[in-house]
Amino acid sequence: MDYLIKLLRDHNINLVFVECECAGFSIVEARTIFVQPRLKDLDVIEVVLHESKHILSHADYTSLYKASYTYHSKLECEAKFYAWDELIFMNGGIYNYSAFLEEHGIGMGYDQRYLGFKGL
Repeated sequence: MDYLIKLLRDHNINLVFVECECAGFSIVEARTIFVQPRLKDLDVIEVVLHESKHILSHADYTSLYKASYTYHSKLECEAKFYAWDELIFMNGGIYNYSAFLEEHGIGMGYDQRYLGFKGL
């Protein structure tokens, strides 16, 4: 959790817990991440990592994100992979490969990305 707090502090990102219909979202221009307070700790971390990717790397592409399904999908995919990679990194690169794929619904082909880490 220290890693996450440092990430938010270092990049001046605000974190707000608020009841919402989704797990979380961000307002990139305000550098603010909103997270559903009823999530488990690990889910909160994943949402914060995902949304921080949008703030840190996608700020210049907000209009494309909103205007095009293709760009929206591409940027969401980048944020998802970033969150997964960071979760694995935060765990020292060690994780249960099968459980990770199942939990995140990663199908054939995408799983090749995670073969390089130390699975259990």
